[in-house]
Amino acid sequence: MLPQQEVGWVYRSVFSASPDALLLIDAQGAVVLANPAAGELFGYAMGELEAMHLDGLVPACRHERAARVPLELSARRKDGSQRMVEIALSALEGSDPPLLLVTVRALGEHRHVRQALRRARYSECVADVGLLAVDTRDPYALLSRVPAAAASATGADTSVLWQLEPNQLALRVVAGVGLVDEEAEGTLMANRPDTPPGYALAAAQPVIIVDYQQERRFNVPHWLLRQGLVSGILVPLRDRGRMIGVLALRSRQALHFGDDEVYFLRSLVNLLSSSLQRAESEEALAHAQKLQGIGRLTGNVAHDFNNLLTVIQGNLQLLAALPALRKGDGQRLVAAATRASQHGTELTSRLLAFSRRQSLQPARVDVDATLHALADMLHHTLDPRIHITVDVEPACPPCHADPSQLESALLNIAINARDAMPDGGLLAFSAAPVAGDFVAITIADNGSGMSALERERAFEPFFTTKEKGRGTGLGLSTVHGFMQQSGGSVDLASEPGRGTIVTLRVPRWHEPGGAAS
Repeated sequence: MLPQQEVGWVYRSVFSASPDALLLIDAQGAVVLANPAAGELFGYAMGELEAMHLDGLVPACRHERAARVPLELSARRKDGSQRMVEIALSALEGSDPPLLLVTVRALGEHRHVRQALRRARYSECVADVGLLAVDTRDPYALLSRVPAAAASATGADTSVLWQLEPNQLALRVVAGVGLVDEEAEGTLMANRPDTPPGYALAAAQPVIIVDYQQERRFNVPHWLLRQGLVSGILVPLRDRGRMIGVLALRSRQALHFGDDEVYFLRSLVNLLSSSLQRAESEEALAHAQKLQGIGRLTGNVAHDFNNLLTVIQGNLQLLAALPALRKGDGQRLVAAATRASQHGTELTSRLLAFSRRQSLQPARVDVDATLHALADMLHHTLDPRIHITVDVEPACPPCHADPSQLESALLNIAINARDAMPDGGLLAFSAAPVAGDFVAITIADNGSGMSALERERAFEPFFTTKEKGRGTGLGLSTVHGFMQQSGGSVDLASEPGRGTIVTLRVPRWHEPGGAAS
């Protein structure tokens, strides 16, 4: 052991002999002591640096006194010239008053070489992921590839990809590398600005974490701090202007996440978003083609069946007029056959509506009056435990549709909502103008909801989630056909236990002559 007086001498000697520029600064950022290498780097004579301020030497440091991460910044020399340096700050334990040791190292030509190699590595990674995005038809294979590729290219220890839940209230871990039990795949984290991914979504731009221990913009979970993480970055995922998730990279070493890393990670998440969007479009197209095929077949069958019913009903009318059938059971049997044929006519009418072959009489429809009239009728017929609300924007224009068919479509959806809420609940009607010259009429309930498979088949004819004998499975298929024939569309959002939202996009009414009403 060295005597105490010699320890101080050794420290001073090491400080003076260090090839790196060393500065001791106080809590206000004033330089208390500088070694010869610092004077040479900044172009000052010995003694001139004392009492200068760190901000005057490295303006962009911005008082990052407690940062443990080396920063690549521009230093200002005495002659006014600039020089790129790597700067790191660390607190001297036990010093009174508190002091910080600032280590400054000049970055020479090797910095440009490192940067070129880093950019080449990033470009190669983006190219590899891009090829996978083109070749694979499964975007979820890309989900697992992106976090691993990002971590490998940047040197991060952990990488996690969160996907925003449909209800927008939480984010789910869908893939990652180096994950701990607290964020295993499938784990949910609240979508709030005080959580790391929630903050990134709210910021709608990449968020760089210089030091997790010093992070104050959001709450860092204790299990993250236990991992000894130092630096990180959060990059939001967008799909057609809406946020759909967050990619996070973290490191236990001091990594500098700069413009190159932001550009690289944005390129990766853009590839991922494009792949997900393509898969969604292909799935929607396949579903539309499937419904179109079913509709064509259904329409042909319904048309032929309708012709047969016309003949049957005509003969039943002749039979009903025969004197011989006016006594006994004749009239009763003819009436029963007539009722059955009329039921068949109603059935074919629904099938023709699905196949878009029904005859429509579009007219001006007052959306507000229609919804309030329907709500009033339902109020007297539905279970009193079902609370019905109507919310129509004051500026909501009329729509252009067949009034009776629109009312029938709304009633079909309301009946489905009623059946999904056997113990009562909320049935909410709303309407508002939307982009594309449409009026959006929304019917929402908080009933049992639908599974993913049920949602996929919801608009198919004869598909029903109700008990046998309680539904024909033609309600939503009729609505789909009516909206397609009317030049609009219908969207359905539902989750098990979270209810269902059906949105009709109906063309807006325009007064004759082209003036919008």
